[in-house]
Amino acid sequence: MVDTAGRVHFAQVTTVEELQSAVAAVAPQRLAELAADEHRAVSKSLKESSIGPLQAFMLHWRMILVIEQDPELSRRYRAYEHTMRFNDDEATRRTAVLGMAQIVRTAGDQVRNG
Repeated sequence: MVDTAGRVHFAQVTTVEELQSAVAAVAPQRLAELAADEHRAVSKSLKESSIGPLQAFMLHWRMILVIEQDPELSRRYRAYEHTMRFNDDEATRRTAVLGMAQIVRTAGDQVRNG
């Protein structure tokens, strides 16, 4: 799952426990956020009698790991987040949203393609 260089092999992250281990290795500062998201996903799954929320939770966090383990991708994503929070110019914010969306698409492609 996590190789000696600290890189996550996403095809091998198939359980919540494996996900927790991967987050601990790649982005330990996000473990509390992971736990809160897991709790919400479990609650929603129980309420809906569906595994859909748990599947979405796993996909979301596997994509976060793609972003977090790539320093350039992570830097760009955080810069776009900063722009969204602190810039009032609509065109600049639109550019940031498009940049964030591209990063998320890239991360999703990497997760889906192993």
